[in-house]
Amino acid sequence: MFRVVYQQTGVWLTIGCLLALIVTACTPVSDPIPTLVPTFLPPPSPTHSLATSTLIPTAIASPLPIHTATPALTAAPPQAVIAGQTLTLTLTVTQLNAALAERYAAHPLADYGGAPVATFAGGTIRLTLRIAPSPEAISLTLAVSVLNTTAGAVLDVRAVGLSALKSVTTQQVKRGHALLSATLDDLLRIAARTTNFIYTYVAVNADSLTLTVNTGEPGVVAPTESLG
Repeated sequence: MFRVVYQQTGVWLTIGCLLALIVTACTPVSDPIPTLVPTFLPPPSPTHSLATSTLIPTAIASPLPIHTATPALTAAPPQAVIAGQTLTLTLTVTQLNAALAERYAAHPLADYGGAPVATFAGGTIRLTLRIAPSPEAISLTLAVSVLNTTAGAVLDVRAVGLSALKSVTTQQVKRGHALLSATLDDLLRIAARTTNFIYTYVAVNADSLTLTVNTGEPGVVAPTESLG
């Protein structure tokens, strides 16, 4: 009886093993579970943000104007004082040179490189002349005084000194001399508003020239007039 049971048990064990093999063979192999290996990434490099400067546009200055013309010589008008029939005109060296330049512009002198330039020295008027073809300026010294004539007292402008001349004639120098005489007469004519006057006093000081005339009648200070 035990033998039969044992045999039956063996049979069932055999059947069970076969079934287990069949089930195992039919069961799909499941995918292996991946092993998570920690990955050590390098830390991110620091990001340097560069400060962006904002460019503020600046105004570009306009170029300064370039002046090429020679500035005109200007001076206040001469001071004229009238007392009855007597008129006294006082000129500074700047005023005299402005008058000479104006007269020269209206009546240029041949061979001259510009208007004569006056200075006061030792009671005289010294003119600096630039005359072609002389390479150097010429200095002409003039004494002014009142000269009595049969026609009345007149202004006497007389040469008392002259630098050495180089390639220039005395006739050319006399043109500058005459320009000064005509300029002084014009200044008196404008101030007195008449040509009927006689000189009574002339003086060259260190900083001024004084001319006094008698007009024969009460005078009036004239408005500004050009020397032409």
